[in-house]
Amino acid sequence: MLILPFDMKMFPMALAVSVSSNLDNIAIGTSISFRNVGLRLRDNAVVATVTTIGTLLSVAAGNALTQVVPDYAESAIGGAIMLLVGIWIIYQETVKPKSADAANMARGPESRGDYNALAEVPNTTLRANRIGRSELLVLSLGLTLNNIPNGVGAGMLHINIWLLGALNFIASLLMLGIGLQVGRRGVHWLGRYAGYVAGVLLAALGATEMVF
Repeated sequence: MLILPFDMKMFPMALAVSVSSNLDNIAIGTSISFRNVGLRLRDNAVVATVTTIGTLLSVAAGNALTQVVPDYAESAIGGAIMLLVGIWIIYQETVKPKSADAANMARGPESRGDYNALAEVPNTTLRANRIGRSELLVLSLGLTLNNIPNGVGAGMLHINIWLLGALNFIASLLMLGIGLQVGRRGVHWLGRYAGYVAGVLLAALGATEMVF
């Protein structure tokens, strides 16, 4: 009989948090491909590693908060964090101009004004159609900042830190890879709606934890 180091009941929640936390990678990957910038597999792995480290640290912070928060309030607070982040993402996607999405992608993050702007690669620093180390660092740190609130909320919900870390690494690799591929094929609408899906999923997860 296989003995797992975590409760299998945590798996659906951990998977949902990981997927929703990394759905914005699709939009970022689409934008990068739209601007004909190369992102190698090892670059994708660096992004996944950095965001996973940030996720692990934020989950640990959430776990630490449960030491001072009453047991009856842990699920409510953890769920509320995810709910608020989800609502904020939906709001940002709603107020973002839709009529100029393609043009804004071509101009870069400074013209878009959405919550992913920090995670995009500045046009002025692109060299030889390949992302450099400094641009890769900006991309990784920007996506990591997006994941921190979700990690804190997951930690307060006592989701296994190593399970969430592993799933986050896989989700980051897959979502950014999908964004790059669909961007090369001109399927930009997928990246446009990824933020909405992420926001709705996070809000639903948070509301579920608060109620149940």
